[in-house]
Amino acid sequence: MIVERKLTAEELAEILRVPLEAARAVAIRNEWRFERDRRGRLRISVPDQFLKAQAAAPRPQGRRAAPSEMPASPKRKAASAPVAAAEATAARPAAKARPSNHRSPPAAATAPKAETDSRPPQRRAESGAGAGAREATEAVPPPSKEAGRQDAFSLQVRVSSLESQIETLLKLALLERQRAEEAIAERNHWRDLAERLIEALPDSSSWLRRWLH
Repeated sequence: MIVERKLTAEELAEILRVPLEAARAVAIRNEWRFERDRRGRLRISVPDQFLKAQAAAPRPQGRRAAPSEMPASPKRKAASAPVAAAEATAARPAAKARPSNHRSPPAAATAPKAETDSRPPQRRAESGAGAGAREATEAVPPPSKEAGRQDAFSLQVRVSSLESQIETLLKLALLERQRAEEAIAERNHWRDLAERLIEALPDSSSWLRRWLH
């Protein structure tokens, strides 16, 4: 005999540790029964064996950070700052000593000479336009395959979520339709029974006819 527990969708989502729509999709996929209690709340009949298996499953644990990944404390940063400065100073090459009578050349003599372009103005304009076009084409990198796969995966996840929501709504609509049909059938049954009772009564009991109507 299969023992079942009647849970709400929120309780099932909390047990499975998944979103609410995912819990409803699991219930629909396993073909568990949906029904309403006396207060009109929707309940899902979940097998007790499934709940025990979920309770026995280990919970995922986060990975502990390695010592090299942990942030350094302020004291360690302050202690290592002078050492880093001394190492940087020692790593720089020593400046070459200059004689006392050394004279630096003037800035105009050391500055590089500007190259003169002997081409006609039209050729120079065409060359500049070609260089600008090359820079514009090289600035835009082609889309990577990894980004395309990620976009396709996210789109597939959204489509699956929408499909599960639609399936859940159709299931609920079918359940409401069945309840409405059962209520109409029960009302027609009692109406037919009352009409038969009125027809079976004699004409002398007119007050009872009026009461039944």
